[in-house]
Amino acid sequence: MIYSREKQEQAAAILAKATLDFYLKGLSEERRSDCAEWRSAFFYTFDGFIYPFASTVKEACWSREDEYRIYTDHRLSTLEDLGFKQRHSMLSRYLKLKPPVGQDRKAQPLPIREIMIGPGNHPEFTKLNLTFLLQQLGYGPVEISHSDIHLWNP
Repeated sequence: MIYSREKQEQAAAILAKATLDFYLKGLSEERRSDCAEWRSAFFYTFDGFIYPFASTVKEACWSREDEYRIYTDHRLSTLEDLGFKQRHSMLSRYLKLKPPVGQDRKAQPLPIREIMIGPGNHPEFTKLNLTFLLQQLGYGPVEISHSDIHLWNP
């Protein structure tokens, strides 16, 4: 994750310049008469560069969580591999993790050793339900902790 505002702004400036350069370079005379097709192709192609950056940016107040994220180019996945979640400001996509399959052809649990619950209104209720979910999926004891970060409105 990139928690530093300065590094985020530097990366965003580089990405903005690269986006404009790439768009203008592909805007041939033929495409200028009907930009709609080029915009669609451009967005699909450049999305592979933009989306990974967006998923690595986080406010500095979260830096103590030292979060890591796994990213893969969704265009290399099938649609069945993708999940979607409506968030406050946008519909986001994620790659569904599939547990490895053992010799008995049954799904094996992922190697989860700890889960941290972020800020919310009912952390103890969330922890209890998460414990039940892990048990339902066949996991043994997993350490579940609460983030000490508090949401704030600037």
